[in-house]
Amino acid sequence: MKIEAHKLITIRKLKVFLIAGLAILFSLGFHFLVTVTLADHDVRIGLTDLFLPMLLLVAIVDLAKKNEFPNINIKYGWYWTIVLTTWVLISFVIGVINSSILQDWVLINKVTGWFVLMCYFFCGAWISGQNEIVRRLFLKYLILVAFLIGFYSLSIDYLGEIELFLPFIEYKLRLQGFSANPNAFGILMASVFILHIPYILKNEFITPKVNFFISGVLLLCVYQTLSRSAWLGLIIAIIGLLFYRRECWKPIGISVCMCLMMNFIYVTSIPYSYQIAIDNKVQDRIISVTKSWSEKSNSAADVGVPVADSNTGNKSESKSKTTYLTNLIGDIKVKDTSKTNKKAQALKNSRLTSFNDSGINYRIDMFKRSFGYWVDSPIIGIGLGGYLWKSKLENKNPHSYIIHNSGIWLLTEMGLIGFLLFLVFFSNCFFQLVKKGQETEPLTIGMAGILLVMLGASIGTEILYQRYLWFLLGMALTVRPTEQGERL
Repeated sequence: MKIEAHKLITIRKLKVFLIAGLAILFSLGFHFLVTVTLADHDVRIGLTDLFLPMLLLVAIVDLAKKNEFPNINIKYGWYWTIVLTTWVLISFVIGVINSSILQDWVLINKVTGWFVLMCYFFCGAWISGQNEIVRRLFLKYLILVAFLIGFYSLSIDYLGEIELFLPFIEYKLRLQGFSANPNAFGILMASVFILHIPYILKNEFITPKVNFFISGVLLLCVYQTLSRSAWLGLIIAIIGLLFYRRECWKPIGISVCMCLMMNFIYVTSIPYSYQIAIDNKVQDRIISVTKSWSEKSNSAADVGVPVADSNTGNKSESKSKTTYLTNLIGDIKVKDTSKTNKKAQALKNSRLTSFNDSGINYRIDMFKRSFGYWVDSPIIGIGLGGYLWKSKLENKNPHSYIIHNSGIWLLTEMGLIGFLLFLVFFSNCFFQLVKKGQETEPLTIGMAGILLVMLGASIGTEILYQRYLWFLLGMALTVRPTEQGERL
């Protein structure tokens, strides 16, 4: 009996370790996105997509043994996922009927992508119901990894501003981390910042000073992405938190002050760092040392290696092989990137003061055209992919495969029915999270704040297909009542 009990305890420990490991991998993977081409269309794949099948398999096996499904704390629970999925499929069929073609992009990105999102929602709900320690591990690493990636991205941006390591780093005018898109990165950083605030109030995870430094870096990253969608979402979420929890003003205020101080140091130190680098010819030395090292490596590897001539069969002395590094460097000279820096500064200034640039103008054109399409079929919509298909049919520039506004996209392609279904679902989730946030752990109020971030960000971009949104929503909605803690 003792041996069997010991084996049972060991199995349970292994299970917890496995789930905790997968949770940590997910917290890392949400920050990494790559764009691949499938069926001649770009598809954005997250690192978490590689781990999702494994986590899904573990969850299904566990549920089969327990014969117990995760309980979602909203009215009608899992029926909502069935209703939403059904309408997505109906919209897909409507799109195929209207266009008379099956669009590969819609099938892969929208339909298959939706089922992937439901898998994330299910896995988040299952993990949350397993173990409080696992949930806290996931959230802790999600915040820490966001901080590390943000700090790394700011460092790369700084090196680009002072024109160092330019042959070897990819300098972007806007921060985008590993999300392959500044808007996606900005919204993710804003979401993590809002999620972090309730944990600062409870003084969890790390010491207060470190917490405020982390939140300051996250805020600075949101600013440096120059994503107005992320800015708007962040502002709405901060206002919402302040109305809901007046005591939030302290961590938010300190974080904002920390961000302003960091940005002041960041901006004012650039001219001095740049001048120091020029005076000491740092960039020249970097290139010189790298070239010298590369040439020595080539000569050491290629001296006296005979090769056969393909035409005569005679052996001749081999030519010096060019390594990847030499190809990368070539005949690099110190580039004059002052124009690039001026362009970056002009871009930052215009996004702060101007509302008449190409980004806003093409969105306005997109929205006007979308409303015109919606009028043609206001109740059921024109179907998934209908906006792209109709734009091409009229020989008009669609600007994008998707409409950069979640509400207008739902109205146009899923009709009033689809819009109302998603509106009621997210409203139901929000009010339930706010209600639970008064008595349970910080995740619930943090998730309510993230929904406000998404609400604001959705005005300028499409946000429904964010993986972490559905995963965290599933986690927050299944926090058990038995885990109620002290009021924030």
